[in-house]
Amino acid sequence: MDTNSIPNSFDKLPREQVEVHLRYEGPDVANGTISLQDIIPALQGFSGAYSKLASTDDPDSTHLVRIASVRQGSADIVLEIWNSLGDNADQIMALSVLTSSAFLICEKLARVIQLKRHVQGRPYEESISANNSIVITNSENVTVEAPPSIHELFKSGKLNKDLDRITRPLVEGRIDAAEIEARSMDGNVLRERITVEERPYFESVEVTSTREMKLVGRLNSLTKTTNSGYIYLKDGKRVSYRYLGEDHQQLHFIFGAHSGPVQVRCKARMDENLDVMSLDIFEIERMQGGLFEAPDGDTKEDGAEDRVEVI
Repeated sequence: MDTNSIPNSFDKLPREQVEVHLRYEGPDVANGTISLQDIIPALQGFSGAYSKLASTDDPDSTHLVRIASVRQGSADIVLEIWNSLGDNADQIMALSVLTSSAFLICEKLARVIQLKRHVQGRPYEESISANNSIVITNSENVTVEAPPSIHELFKSGKLNKDLDRITRPLVEGRIDAAEIEARSMDGNVLRERITVEERPYFESVEVTSTREMKLVGRLNSLTKTTNSGYIYLKDGKRVSYRYLGEDHQQLHFIFGAHSGPVQVRCKARMDENLDVMSLDIFEIERMQGGLFEAPDGDTKEDGAEDRVEVI
């Protein structure tokens, strides 16, 4: 790389480099382009998260995040992170540190993403293991361990708004996945992929209340392995749901045999404006046909919208 493009303050300092790929995949970006409306918040999200971590993890060094290129095939934004070692240079060289602080910062971001995916925005339990790591048990009774520093970062919500921006371009049928890949000069590589189905886990809108109620909607997608997906409500808003009823075969049957409206007994998670953010569904039943308000505001025949089933 041409170091003449690096600020003069870097010229006489030992420095390290990490190459980061911020990729988006899906029909809207298949030609290798992505709209500014989508990519600007995403770049702000990555830069914001990285800056927050660098300011606390490596305050004595100077970090520079810059766009190096855009590669086709998918919307692949290549970033370069340059880190001047400053006063830490002699110590780092003496200790023969193999993994750069810039790469470790990217790794910490990836670990927070993994924890958010693990808990899925739902209640979880914490305990301390024999080696003093934090054991996090999600609502499916699956456990993972994390170092206290990662757990604290995750629990603080410090990166929530940044991760919301990184995943904001993900929209079903348009942009299906986002991937962060980091490569250090010494060959270390990490990748973290977020799918459109996981997008609700990274939304930063705070749930301020829950309420049990009955709602009418139309199922849009179903992942059979997790009994979860998306449902359109009568106002056209699409929200994530998870079926927690005893008879999940009833959900599978209704989704496969009935494309019209359904009524669900559920626990709704709502924001401060009482807008529904997600649903835990306990019972589901078919309703008679008729017209249903589609997401674009037009009324359409039952089943006119595409639906997605994942085994």
